[in-house]
Amino acid sequence: MRKLRNILLLAATISLFTGFSAYAENYWWVNALGEWGYSANDGNLRDGWYWIDGNRDGSAECYYFQLYSLLTDTVTPDGCQVNGQGAWTVDGMVQTRRTGETAGAYRSSYAYDFGKANPDTPRGRIPLAENGQAFDKSVGRAEQRGWVEDQGWRYIRDNGTYIIGEWSWINHKCYCFDGNGVMYADTVTPDGYQVNDQGQWVVDGVVQTDL
Repeated sequence: MRKLRNILLLAATISLFTGFSAYAENYWWVNALGEWGYSANDGNLRDGWYWIDGNRDGSAECYYFQLYSLLTDTVTPDGCQVNGQGAWTVDGMVQTRRTGETAGAYRSSYAYDFGKANPDTPRGRIPLAENGQAFDKSVGRAEQRGWVEDQGWRYIRDNGTYIIGEWSWINHKCYCFDGNGVMYADTVTPDGYQVNDQGQWVVDGVVQTDL
C-alpha cells in the first residue's frame, strides 16, 4: 500500500512540471567528484523528479536530483527506487513515458565532463564525458545522421544514437559495430563472421543482403 501511495504521489508530482523548449541545449554533465547533473534551458535541474529522454528514442525515464546531483542505486527521500543509471524503477522495471505525454521531458545531446575544465574554459572546449563516446547519458552528435567518420566509421540512427555493440542492416547490407560504436572492416567479427573492407557481411566473398 505504501509503495502504491508513493507511485501515485510521484505521478501527481511529475504531472505538475511546466513546459520547455525542445530546441534548447540540454545535456548531462559530470563533475570532478563523479557526480552527475543535467542542464536544461540554460540552468541545472535540482531538487526533485524530472523526465529525461536521454537517448532521444521518444521514451523518457524519470530521475531524481538532490540539489544538483543525480541519485543512483538507492531509495529516494520519498521512498522510490532508482537503479544504477538513476532511472526510477518499480519491481525492477524502469518506468517510462512517451515524451509527448509529459511537459517535463528533457532531451539530451552531449555529456560534458566539467571535472576536466575550469570556469574560464569556453563551452566548445569542455571535454566530453567518456572521451566523447556514446553511452547511457549521451546520444552523440544529435545534429548528424547516418555514416560519420570519427576514429573509424560509425552510424547514427534517426533518433540521434550511435549503433553500439551489435549487427545492423543498413540499406540492405549488414554491418557489425564494436563496443565503442566503430564499424568492423576487413576482418572476422568476434562472433565469427567475415566482413569486407566496406564493413559488409560476406559469405565466400559475396555481400549478403536482405532483399
